[in-house]
Amino acid sequence: MKGFHLVPPLAIQALQHSNVETIIVFRACCPLVVSLLDYAFLGRHLPSASSTFGLLVLVAGAAGYVVSDAEFQLNGWVAYSWVTCYFFIISIEMAYGKYIVGPHLGFKSMWGPTLYTNALSILPMLAIGFLTHEQNRIENIVWSVSASSLLLISCVIGVAISFTGW
Repeated sequence: MKGFHLVPPLAIQALQHSNVETIIVFRACCPLVVSLLDYAFLGRHLPSASSTFGLLVLVAGAAGYVVSDAEFQLNGWVAYSWVTCYFFIISIEMAYGKYIVGPHLGFKSMWGPTLYTNALSILPMLAIGFLTHEQNRIENIVWSVSASSLLLISCVIGVAISFTGW
């Protein structure tokens, strides 16, 4: 459980000591580590040959980024210390999240964990909304078709991102 609490401060440190592009590149490589953790600890199969090829292409792209990064050329791996910690903790968190919502909950598809984790976030988000007085801002919103459409699109994209995370 401690890993879940480490992610936000590590992400902040990673952002303070590197750029967003570096974090995106490292984060994009998480599926490689997660697939190995899934195999080692959750009894899942290793990725197929085509998936492995895709992961290796991803790693090659990340390696190309690292080699061309001026910060890495000046400081070596020290430049990536925080983002590396973030990378490993978030990879472990992703695999552990799969364990938490694993087969013992009886989900029939990946929509189960997606909707479950999104439903779990409703109460904390409502609490944050009340603590930051969002209810006062709702009164001033003009609910035009374009604003409502953007809200709907944002919700759909958020659920899609959550789904692809599982």
